[in-house]
Amino acid sequence: MVGVPTSNRCDTCKKRKKKCDEKRPQCTPCLKSGWKCPGYQTRWKFVDEVPRLEEHYANNKFVFDVADFKISEKAIDKLQNERLVMWEKPTVPRYINPNPLGSAFVFCLESNVTGKLFPLRLVGSFFQFIPARLGQNIALDDAVECICSIYAQALPAPNELPRGIYRDYAKALASLRSCLDDPVLWKESETLCASVILPLCELVVNVDRGEWSDLLRGTISLLRSRGIQLYNNEFDHAMLESQLGFILGYSVQFREDCFIRSSEWRELLWHNKIWPFQINQLPSLRSRTLLIGILVDLPTLICSATAEETTPQLGSEQRIDDLIASFYQMAIKIQSWIELETEPCLISSTSSQGSDHIQYPDLIAGINDCVSHKALMTIEKALRILFEMRSRSSYLVARSMHEEFEATLHLGDAKAVELRRHRIINAFNFVQRECQFAAKPLDFGLRHIQSTGSIDKPLI
Repeated sequence: MVGVPTSNRCDTCKKRKKKCDEKRPQCTPCLKSGWKCPGYQTRWKFVDEVPRLEEHYANNKFVFDVADFKISEKAIDKLQNERLVMWEKPTVPRYINPNPLGSAFVFCLESNVTGKLFPLRLVGSFFQFIPARLGQNIALDDAVECICSIYAQALPAPNELPRGIYRDYAKALASLRSCLDDPVLWKESETLCASVILPLCELVVNVDRGEWSDLLRGTISLLRSRGIQLYNNEFDHAMLESQLGFILGYSVQFREDCFIRSSEWRELLWHNKIWPFQINQLPSLRSRTLLIGILVDLPTLICSATAEETTPQLGSEQRIDDLIASFYQMAIKIQSWIELETEPCLISSTSSQGSDHIQYPDLIAGINDCVSHKALMTIEKALRILFEMRSRSSYLVARSMHEEFEATLHLGDAKAVELRRHRIINAFNFVQRECQFAAKPLDFGLRHIQSTGSIDKPLI
C-alpha cells in the first residue's frame, strides 16, 4: 500500500538509539536527559506499485480518467486564450509510461533533413498539435508511426527501402480506410490528419508511381465533404491551410472551379480572425496562404478563356473584355505579392561558372517563387490569346487595351519573359537540390498548369 506510516520517534531518540514515548510537546527521554526534543515529523514509506499496475493494465493501451466537465463559459474562454488543449469527450486518454510514439514524432518534427525528405515543420503548422492528439484515433496513430519509421533513419535508394516501412504504410492505409468507412470517425480531425500525412509517405514509398495524386484527390474530397463548420479550431484550420496549394493544383488538373473560391470559404481563410498559430507561423507559410488567395480564381479564368477560344459564342466581346480585366488585376496582385513577400527574402549569389543564382530561406519560399512566376507567364500567354481574339472584332479596342497592359506587365518584352523563365528554373532547381520529394509535386503541378489548352502550352 502506498503511504504506509512508519515509526514516528523524534530524531534525537533515533540518533541516541533510545526508546521514545512520543509525548508532546517533548518526549520523556529528552526531558530527563536535558536534550532538546525536535518534535515529530510525519514520515511515510512508499511502495513501488508499478509491477502491480502493469499487470492490471496488461491488455490496455491507455488508462482513462473520467472527468466531470462542469466548466463555465468564462472559464472555457480563459483556457482557450491560454492555448491549452481541451478535450470535448468525457474521457481523457493517458499513457501509463511516457508516450514513445509522441517522443519519436517530436524528434522527426525537429529534424532538419535535407536531400530527400521534406522538413515536416514546412508542411504546415498543424504538426505542432499532433502529439497531444495521439491515442485518439487509430488512423492517426498508424500514420504517425509510418512517417516516424521514414524520418527516423537515413533513406537508401527507393527500391531498397526497409520492409518495415512498407509494412507500416500498408497498416496506415488500412486504418485510414476503416475510419473513413465509419459514419462517425470519418469526420474527426484525427482522420483528416491521417489523410493529410499519408500522401507524404506515398512520395517516399512509391516514388515512381501515380498513387500520390490519388491519395491527394481523396484528401481534398474529404476536406470539402466535412463542411466549413468543422474548421472552427486551430488544428483543423491549420490542416486546411497546409493543403491550399494542392487544392488549387487539383482544380487546375481537372479543369473545375476551386471550391475555396466561394464566399464562405474565402471568409474563413482570408477574412476571418487571426488564429494563435498564425502569429508565430513561418513567414513562407504565411506568404503561401496569401499567394493562394490571389490565385484561387485562376482555374476558373483559364477554363473560361479556353472555352472562349475553342467555342466562341454571341456576345463574346464583353466576356473577353471581362476576362482580360480579371487576368490583368490578378497579374498586378501577383507582382505586388512578389515585391512584398519574396524579393526582401532573396539572397543572390554567383556560381563558379559566373551565372547568378538565387537562394531562398527555405523550401516553401522557393516553391512560392516558382509558382508565382509560372502563374505570371500563364496569365501573360492567356492575355496574348485574348487580345488576338478581341482584335478580330475591334482591332483598335484590342490595340488600346494591349498597350495599356503592356506598360505594366511588359507583354512582349523578351527580357522580362526570359527573367521570369530564369526565376522559375532557378527556383525549381533549388527545391530539387534541397528535397527530391518536394520537387515531385511541384513538377507535377507545373505540368498540369500547362495542360489546360493552347493558351497554356509549355514555356520552358
